Amino acid sequence: MRVLALSDIHGNIRAVQDLRARESNDFDAVVVAGDFGNDAASEILAILGSFSCPVLYVYGNWDHELEYDRPFDANSVHLHLRSFKVGRISFIGFSGLPTHWGKNPIAEMIRQEVAEKHRDILDRYSEAEAAFARAEVEIEADHASRVAKLALQTKDRRKADYRAKIADLERKRDMRFRKAVRQAERLSGSREYQAYSEELYSRQPEIVARNRRAMTDAITRLMLTRSKPLWSLMNG
Repeated sequence: MRVLALSDIHGNIRAVQDLRARESNDFDAVVVAGDFGNDAASEILAILGSFSCPVLYVYGNWDHELEYDRPFDANSVHLHLRSFKVGRISFIGFSGLPTHWGKNPIAEMIRQEVAEKHRDILDRYSEAEAAFARAEVEIEADHASRVAKLALQTKDRRKADYRAKIADLERKRDMRFRKAVRQAERLSGSREYQAYSEELYSRQPEIVARNRRAMTDAITRLMLTRSKPLWSLMNG
């Protein structure tokens, strides 16, 4: 069996394009051990999907924004806690890392449990963030308008007086930003929010343990039903 294995691409689409240009369709499988890069995963898997074989992959911490059931190229198979047979070999994989679990289903479930216990502070924090986002747009628009007006009133924008007025407008804009974000900052520093953060952190070992147990169970089920060789694929 011929396998093309790669990992830690980190958004380097050009490198994958160069790899594809050098290699012909003589592989039985392409395996990617994570870290595509959130914005690059779709294009990378499309390139690798041009090989005439299955493309088997897992996610790493660089893939934390990607949904686990997201469809990519037709040849691509996400191996999280599932097996895929190529010839006599069964591949099985695991996605997620303690450094960033991303959309890992077990991590998502535990995060949701913790969030429900602290719903009040999280709702207030979310409202404060939304208010800041609205204020940010308003402040930027107002600043741009003032700069444009000043530019129209100025004959020579190279003069120190013009640059000083621009700097003053920027200082006033930044002061408005700091004032607008204070509510969110106060909430994030509150006892209630700290209690949420501490509980979420305390559940990290459970996330690790439950994911390991799920991977062990998946391998056990596969071993009980098959007597063929097994390859496991994990990031890290």
